[in-house]
Amino acid sequence: MNDLLESAGVYRRIQVLIEKAEHQPPPAFEVSEMMEELVKWYRKNRNKMHPFELAILLHTKLVTIHPFVDGNGRVSRAFMNFVLEKNRYPTIYFGIEHRNDYLDAVADGNDDQYLPIIDLLYNIYAGEHEQVVTAVQSGLSATDVRDRSEMQSLIDQFLKLRVDE
Repeated sequence: MNDLLESAGVYRRIQVLIEKAEHQPPPAFEVSEMMEELVKWYRKNRNKMHPFELAILLHTKLVTIHPFVDGNGRVSRAFMNFVLEKNRYPTIYFGIEHRNDYLDAVADGNDDQYLPIIDLLYNIYAGEHEQVVTAVQSGLSATDVRDRSEMQSLIDQFLKLRVDE
């Protein structure tokens, strides 16, 4: 965002509105304290919660605070994928085709109702990676033993998520 926004990485000092959303982010003077609380929440829960749930809740809480003038969605998705990667899970990406459902689920999260966003992103995640698992499994017989064990390890990581649900 350095070349796109003058205040990149700086908490907002103005009130902002979110396009196509009813949620009004908290006043700018509350952002710094709310972000401190979010960091405390993350540290408290990072070893207690399932990594997938932790990643989604961190994402949703951050986007609810909306600490920056611009780029909040990108930053919150980056944090979500950071948590997943840190815990050795594949990352999640969702496209424009999920936008309306995503915005509805985030709206519920703004009111501390997190089940809709967890369910939505889990279904997107499972669908995304199920295709990868199927493709990898079908290609296992065509690879040597070393590659097969590496691929199986990746499959096991994905399936671990599905077993833990």
